[in-house]
Amino acid sequence: MVDRIGKPFFGGIPTGPEIQKLWDALGAPGPGVIPHERFEEVLGIDRKNGRYRQIVNGWRRKLLKERNIDTQAEVAVGIRVLTEPERVHVSCGDLMTATRRVRKATLRAQPIREAELDEVDRVKLNHIRLAGSKMFAATSTSARDLSRLLKAPEQQPKVER
Repeated sequence: MVDRIGKPFFGGIPTGPEIQKLWDALGAPGPGVIPHERFEEVLGIDRKNGRYRQIVNGWRRKLLKERNIDTQAEVAVGIRVLTEPERVHVSCGDLMTATRRVRKATLRAQPIREAELDEVDRVKLNHIRLAGSKMFAATSTSARDLSRLLKAPEQQPKVER
């Protein structure tokens, strides 16, 4: 098997013991930033090393799965343990990114000429068009609803009965 850079991959060294080292050393971290230096100190690995990222990301996944503690990488600083409001903000950004990607995929599929496709590709294209437009409509509608809900009550239009 060959990895993305073209070097042979023969199974590698398990990361479990090093993830456990972080788990034991850091416990259940509270909100705030854990600097890269702390991870380097515990692991004995330079942050520029690919293995460092692999281990830290494994620890982050385990932290989320087993303790419901979410994190976010801060470039050149460390790993931020998120508060609940920060988690909402990050999730909102993720949803907006996904919405833009769905829109892009749907728009890219619209001008494709069906006459040049075989039956399997035609079914795929129709699925992309239908599912993509439904997803985009749902997320853009929910974004408008959220925007309306977040406006101050005095700014909202009055409903006449």
